Amino acid sequence: MLDGMFAAPLQTFQILTKHPEIMFSSVAEWLDSQELDKLPSNIWVGTSIENSRILEERSQFLAQIPVDIRFWSVEPLLEDLGDISPYLNQVQWLICGGESGPGSRPCHIEWLESIIQQCHVVKTPVFMKQLGANAFFDQQRFKTRDKKGGDIEEFPQHLQVREFPFSVPE
Repeated sequence: MLDGMFAAPLQTFQILTKHPEIMFSSVAEWLDSQELDKLPSNIWVGTSIENSRILEERSQFLAQIPVDIRFWSVEPLLEDLGDISPYLNQVQWLICGGESGPGSRPCHIEWLESIIQQCHVVKTPVFMKQLGANAFFDQQRFKTRDKKGGDIEEFPQHLQVREFPFSVPE
């Protein structure tokens, strides 16, 4: 897979995993076989983050992967992550959103606000994907016409954020 990505430098590839420890060892092996120090700039690596426990577990492995762009996909956000500032220096991008689909769990807009505010303080680009199908604000259901809560025009104004990391071509 990495060979194919390496052969297509004009394309940007985002590799997302729930197992960054496996990604770390696979990337290390591939880099060694290619005699490279880090992944090419067209390959971005990320891990899914749903809660604080997962953040602590997965971020440590992702942080070890030598690459220009590391990212978290904080979706579905299932709890308030609290202070994520100690971890934000490890990533260059963050995607966040609530869960969609039948039986989706609640996502509180206050949790999303906290993430966006913390990212903006340290200038980490953030992409607000969706509020989710079961969004809450101020302890009340936040109704949207879009069943996944993905229409950016229905987001509160300050959550209408869709930023991307800047990547310098090699």
